[in-house]
Order: sequence, then structure tokens, then C-alpha cells
Amino acid sequence: MLDRIDDADREMQRALKLDPLSVVVLTMAGWHYYLSGRTERGVDLLQQAVNLGSTNDTTYIMLGYALHE
Repeated sequence: MLDRIDDADREMQRALKLDPLSVVVLTMAGWHYYLSGRTERGVDLLQQAVNLGSTNDTTYIMLGYALHE
């Protein structure tokens, strides 16, 4: 790993602030938080994407992985 989690966190927060209702942003941020060990935050964001009506299979796959944890 490149030890750039803090940089990624800042970018995810920026993206969420700029477009908090974007299914793509919510999905990618959720996956980021899940992969960085913050499963609860990841699940929350992925669930928000689903609740907004995501039709993206990737959102559901990522949510399934995160919930399986």
C-alpha cells in the first residue's frame, strides 16, 4: 500500500461534499471506507446509494461484500 489513505479520505470527503446524492460517489466512497477497515461507514454509504435507487450492479455487489464482513 502507498500509505495514502489520508489523501484518499480527503478526496472522498470532497467528492461527497460536492455531490452528496451521486450514486457513483456514494458507491466509490463506500467501497473506499470498507477497504480501509471502516466497514460501518462503508455500509452506510453503499446503503445510501441503494436507497437513492441505484441500478448499478456494482453497488449491490460491493454492499454484499461489506455486509458479509
